[in-house]
Formats: sequence, structure tokens, C-alpha cells
Amino acid sequence: MKYPKDKLFEKLADIEHERWADWQSWCHKILRENCPSPELEKVLERWDMQIATNYEFLSEEEKDSDRDEADKIQETLIKSYGSSPKDMYENMYWVPEVKDDKIIRQIWKEYCLDKILHEDDPCDYVIEDD
Repeated sequence: MKYPKDKLFEKLADIEHERWADWQSWCHKILRENCPSPELEKVLERWDMQIATNYEFLSEEEKDSDRDEADKIQETLIKSYGSSPKDMYENMYWVPEVKDDKIIRQIWKEYCLDKILHEDDPCDYVIEDD
């Protein structure tokens, strides 16, 4: 699959890797507490290394797994909040979960600004700082 070549898409994939790693860490903890065995430990060791690896240091094949999920997220956002970056920003910004989360809001603002600034038709659309 071809993925967008932009830093914001990669940021979505990076966030997806962090989300996966947090979830897997919790799952491994529960497994180790409730089903300790040498066989299980061997299986978990490989995944522990993946969990401990920052996104930027993953192989391209491993990154593609996170990019697959980022692509789904991006597609869902576009379908849910608008097809143009301006529409997405205006519609998404006021969703309470986004409005109240500074990190999500900043990433979303950067994503929309990047898309708006690279449109064929320049516009004078302004996204105000908080």
C-alpha cells in the first residue's frame, strides 16, 4: 500500500504505535501474572522488544502495520468531519473530546494547516491559536 509522504501522517502512525505498545504492555503484565511459564516468556520476549522500540526505529515493514491503522483513522476522520481540510478542522475542532485535549487539538491543527497550505487554490483561511 502507498502511504502519504507527510510528517503528520507519520505522527498518526507514531501515535498508533504508542497506543499499541501501551495496550500490549498491559496484556503482557496480565499474562505474566496469571499464566507464568517459560514457553510464554519466550513468546513475549520478541514482542517486548517491539513494545520498547520507538516508532522511528522500527523497520519499514513494522511501521507499515502502524501506517495501516493511521490510514484507517485518517479515512474515518475525513468521512466523519468533511472532505476538505477546512471542513474537517471546523467540524472536528468543536467535538468536546478534541476541544478539551490540547495534544489532539494541536496535532489536528497542524494536520489541517499542512493540508490547507498545500492545496492548489490558496486561501486566506486562518486557524486561530488558543
